[in-house]
Amino acid sequence: NADNLQIKVMNPTANIRSLKMEKKDGRLQSSKLWYREVGQVLWEQAITFIEVENNGKQEVHTEHIDFVIHGEEDGYGFISNIQWSIRGYVSQGTYEIMIKST
Repeated sequence: NADNLQIKVMNPTANIRSLKMEKKDGRLQSSKLWYREVGQVLWEQAITFIEVENNGKQEVHTEHIDFVIHGEEDGYGFISNIQWSIRGYVSQGTYEIMIKST
């Protein structure tokens, strides 16, 4: 849809361990989505909307996309459940994206 882009990434070492295991073992802190308009210098972190329960009520929060925290990795190492919320945050244009892991 026009409000969100589905982002799909692959863990190249999925046959060894998942991203969540990498975090648990202290080998990985985060794996975040960054973007910039073509020709620009500065990168920005992409956001998504997360539903959380607070005192029995569903609330929606914006958070930076982190594949380690928000991703659900399948048996082949693909994470495809992430929706990048672009409406109102990203103007129309041509963009470069990258995943930065620390």
